[in-house]
Amino acid sequence: MSAADFIMRPEDAARMTGYSVFMIRRFAHRGEFAATMPRGRRGGWEIVRPSFEAWWSSKRASSANRNN
Repeated sequence: MSAADFIMRPEDAARMTGYSVFMIRRFAHRGEFAATMPRGRRGGWEIVRPSFEAWWSSKRASSANRNN
């Protein structure tokens, strides 16, 4: 796995989930998945893809409509 496969931008996460970029940044700020701002506030967020995908998977599972 290359570094490009390991890191994603908030715009990519927003496209994947349907959330706005603003909400993705807010989730990152709250620490809901692993993300960093390696170049400070001007550089923006870099999201750790495996952490984000695990978060998104659990979020979708918890909101799934179940008929049990």
